[in-house]
Amino acid sequence: MIKGRTITALLVMTLVLGLALPAVAAPPQENPGKGPPELEQIVFIHYLDDSHPANPNNPLKPDKPGRPGKEEEDPTLYYELLNLKLPEDVTVYIEGVSEEDPEIAAILTSFSTWEVETGSVLFDTIHTTTGDMFGIMLNDYNTVSFGDLDNPNIIGVTSLWSFRGKPPRTIVEWDIVLNTDFTWDTDGNPDDMDIQNIATHEVGHVVGLADLYADDYLEQTMYGYSHDGETKKRDLLAGDILGAQSLYGSPQP
Repeated sequence: MIKGRTITALLVMTLVLGLALPAVAAPPQENPGKGPPELEQIVFIHYLDDSHPANPNNPLKPDKPGRPGKEEEDPTLYYELLNLKLPEDVTVYIEGVSEEDPEIAAILTSFSTWEVETGSVLFDTIHTTTGDMFGIMLNDYNTVSFGDLDNPNIIGVTSLWSFRGKPPRTIVEWDIVLNTDFTWDTDGNPDDMDIQNIATHEVGHVVGLADLYADDYLEQTMYGYSHDGETKKRDLLAGDILGAQSLYGSPQP
């Protein structure tokens, strides 16, 4: 069991979802003699697997994600890194009022799925709340929410922000939005989109892993497409685990 996480419920104002990207919420750290470092955003768009061609020419996906080195002969051992890493003491805000809600519980499980393979508390404090902090926006909050993404073929979007510098760079903020155009559930209904399945993939980006698109990797959590009724991304394969452990270490015996 991962120890040390605090989960609380907060009551704040009404939800306002935005996909706009406002100005930087806090100034970058000082860098004497070289000027302030540049803030960089990477956005991952998670498409339905029958709605977009393989290896889509999507300008919002990173062109050259970091790689662990030479590709393994066994594709289940392969992963790609973003050269990004979570800082210590990460606080998360999930849209909702109680962790006892099945949808919230599924999202919480998606976080712990990655933590248990590293033996680390990657997400220290998780709040369930409503408020105006949700959406893809740079506002000092790491969030998971539901919203209208204006495209019925987009399942979810994850945005990561970091300052340019020597890799692995520290993620300064991130947001995940799941598309309300889909019917979401937690029981593997073949006609609905599974929350834990998609959230586990999106949290993989937050952990620091890139999408995989070759058919060799379609069983892995970080494979970049999904469909209704899919649940296989709930559980990590060896490549997903190796990628996370390369950044955060392995559980201690």
